[in-house]
Amino acid sequence: MDKDQRKRVTDLTIGRENVGVIRFKNPVDFTGIDLESLLGGLVILESRSATVYPDSFGLKPPPGEGFNVPASISLENSWPRKKTKGKNLSEEEVKRQVASHIERLKSVEGTRFESYNEEDGTWTFSVNHFSTYNHVIYNN
Repeated sequence: MDKDQRKRVTDLTIGRENVGVIRFKNPVDFTGIDLESLLGGLVILESRSATVYPDSFGLKPPPGEGFNVPASISLENSWPRKKTKGKNLSEEEVKRQVASHIERLKSVEGTRFESYNEEDGTWTFSVNHFSTYNHVIYNN
């Protein structure tokens, strides 16, 4: 990839198996980015969490520049976390728990809820720019 191509990379998707995927909606600028340190450096995908430009990275560009552009994020295994281990829940209780969980996901600041897949626990949402977005574990 030459210097001009690195300034405007379109349709970029970065993912980590069994963790999640970030799909950048706008072109990103790879200028000055070491591709070897992209995942785990500039982009961190961990269980139920996605970060672009972590504090350890240094100065984050303003929204709309670099990788700080609108994106869709899917985080796997974003299951409800309740103190139900070893308890048999009725179908009604499970539905209530999932509905409550979805409402919490919809209220995560700075995100726009897209979907939640009850079968595999994947939460998909959009952001206009980057911060750290994660599924906060609630123990009720």
